[in-house]
Amino acid sequence: MKQSNVLMMSLMVALVGCGNDEGAAQSMGNQPNKVNENKSIQEETKVNSKLSKHMSIDGVCQLMSVEEVKNMFSITAEVKATPSEYRGEVSCQYNWDREDAIDRMKVLTSGQKLPRRQTAPNGELRIALSESKRSKDNFVPATLSEEQLNARIEAAQKAANDRLTDEQKAVAGDMAGDMVASMLRKNNQNQEIEGLADAAYWSKVGMGGLFVLDGNIQVYVSPMIADDESTDIDNAKKVVEVILK
Repeated sequence: MKQSNVLMMSLMVALVGCGNDEGAAQSMGNQPNKVNENKSIQEETKVNSKLSKHMSIDGVCQLMSVEEVKNMFSITAEVKATPSEYRGEVSCQYNWDREDAIDRMKVLTSGQKLPRRQTAPNGELRIALSESKRSKDNFVPATLSEEQLNARIEAAQKAANDRLTDEQKAVAGDMAGDMVASMLRKNNQNQEIEGLADAAYWSKVGMGGLFVLDGNIQVYVSPMIADDESTDIDNAKKVVEVILK
């Protein structure tokens, strides 16, 4: 298990090194949208988001109270809110036990291959804030062509391979390259969301999450609430609409 975790971290570092410098999904491969690429972001007047006041480990969990989360998603169990800070990003992680947690654990241990959303015994909601240098015109990553994507995958696989030790390579085998390709292909399937703040898109990287630009602040909302991705996209939108009111 420890070797697997080390391998995953090494791959993530390699991917971040090959991508952009902002946002988890953005850093894993896609280039920013090229609309108005000649216009310097520094020349634009960026509006300070009202969310800026929550850009602290003490303020981020005030975006939504535990009671608001419970009411929004009809949660009867105890909800725990945990703030954290890492590399300029502050986040609040909400966790709770699902009412059918025992049944989900039985399915999880039965060997049935079902989507994680259908087997996770805990409900989760993560809200993260970070300062953004992007504008609404280049916030949503551009979709790469198959040729561009293959070139990006090849470069990322090489970078990941260079970072792995001989021992990790022996453990990983072909899995390392496959993981890199899978992550980057998922990151090329971003779904632009219209009518939400300045710009927004849903990323399929990991379990999925909604990236939103509001003035100078990037909001990231990652829900593990529903049994399907489509409903969780709607859940993420609801959260953003509430915290931006």
